[in-house]
Amino acid sequence: VEPAFALDTIAEAFGSIGRMPDGDTRQVPTEPVQHEERRVTVRMTGDPPAVMLGWKGPAGGSIDADALSLLSMALSVGKSSRLYRALVDTGLCMNQQATATRFRDPGLFYVFASLTPGTTHDSTDQTSSSISFTASLPSKT
Repeated sequence: VEPAFALDTIAEAFGSIGRMPDGDTRQVPTEPVQHEERRVTVRMTGDPPAVMLGWKGPAGGSIDADALSLLSMALSVGKSSRLYRALVDTGLCMNQQATATRFRDPGLFYVFASLTPGTTHDSTDQTSSSISFTASLPSKT
């Protein structure tokens, strides 16, 4: 495809869309202050059972988001990672991952793990404690 043809096609299809005003003029609601842990249990059919813990994260463009991305890799990448050793090597979970979302607005840092056969959701407190201790993060959302 010729660059001039591609640019003409784009201009024809999208040229009538006006430019956004300078600056961020969106009205984004703020979340209420959280004073304690919140828990939600979702029951679904199928295997394997899983556990997910989440923490409020910074906006994607902040310097803290870069640090949180590095933390997620340090916690979950490879068999020598802290979460792998705390959850998979101990037999609590089959797999694990830590992810820091990167959005314009504040996002989420979460840890997800699939429980091993025989590990029930009733033992999630033990798993959650392992994750929270390992991650050394503030209270969960």
